[in-house]
Amino acid sequence: MNPRLIKFLAASVIFLNVVSPITQAKSVFDKNGKLKFNEDGKFKIVQFTDTQDGPNTDPRTIKLMNNILDKEKPDLVVLTGDNIADGKCTTREDIKKAIDNIAQPMETRNIPWAIVFGNHDTEHNIMTREEMMKLYMSYPHNISSIGPKNVDGVGNYNLLINGSKSNKPAFNVYMMDSGSYTTTGIGYYDWIKFSQIQWYRSTTEELKAKYKKTVPALMFF
Repeated sequence: MNPRLIKFLAASVIFLNVVSPITQAKSVFDKNGKLKFNEDGKFKIVQFTDTQDGPNTDPRTIKLMNNILDKEKPDLVVLTGDNIADGKCTTREDIKKAIDNIAQPMETRNIPWAIVFGNHDTEHNIMTREEMMKLYMSYPHNISSIGPKNVDGVGNYNLLINGSKSNKPAFNVYMMDSGSYTTTGIGYYDWIKFSQIQWYRSTTEELKAKYKKTVPALMFF
């Protein structure tokens, strides 16, 4: 059940194939709207990270995203932070435009996609993380979540991937907010907090109790 890393491209894009021991059917979602494995026993994730741009996104970035999505045809796309850059967005409209630019490659292809934040995403001090997450979630194919209110950060959530012939998860994807900058005076960049670790542990144990097994998983942050 361990994922197999199959290739790297320019240190900004990672392809992952997750293999399920269950025979799968070809479809991204099951009848209940849950992610599921394909009939070949695989679930492909394309990861884009550090696009770091503003409302006038470099067309080469979008071209690269389009080319990769057309070639790989993933079941899920994950954007892992620093999706927009500091200093390039000066208004709320700039932020909306920057997000729209990187959303369209997935939206036009009807591919489910999800995000976590990096340290640069809210350096503009115009929109909060929660406001930005709500903006991401407004896209039809975005399956991100704000996450529990009693846990540090915004965007701590998990995505279960079902087997095609059952309503039970064959795999799990954890998403976690690694913060921005520390306010404690110790160090510089922020870090994952203990409340997030507790959330991960409790979620894992709840799934284990519910499905009578440990659900294997990846985590993105």
